[in-house]
Amino acid sequence: MTANVAGIDPHQDSFTVGIIDSNGIEIHVEAFTNTGRGYVAAVELMRSHCVEQVGVEGSASWGCHVAVAAAAAGFDAREVPPRRSAAQRRGRRLDKTDHVDAVATARALLAEPSLGPVQALDAYDPLIGEDRGRARPPALLGRNPPTTAAFRE
Repeated sequence: MTANVAGIDPHQDSFTVGIIDSNGIEIHVEAFTNTGRGYVAAVELMRSHCVEQVGVEGSASWGCHVAVAAAAAGFDAREVPPRRSAAQRRGRRLDKTDHVDAVATARALLAEPSLGPVQALDAYDPLIGEDRGRARPPALLGRNPPTTAAFRE
């Protein structure tokens, strides 16, 4: 049996987690706040549903912190380009909502499990970021990387 897959649709103040089974069937969808408590609750939810792979849309911008939290929790966190999740949504002729986008992100990852790692990790690793001549993601410029205390409240 293949493990369940989660998709995350992030926004400035909240993010939505959609969990599907290995056949793409929706199991659970829930929204969380972009706070330490929200990250912990999302990780607990994904663990309770035996999720191994997590797709994050926009991991270099609004999804940065939740992507780091998922990777730090041991999930195989992958970047799902917006056009891939949009194609999943359009293929089913569904409206654009956070609920639908989170599930579409999970289905896009299920369809292509070899997508690249979340982009947020580049910003936190000095060997990958500016020190090797590559610019950090624009959403992170001028921000201090969060410490582990940032994920606790």
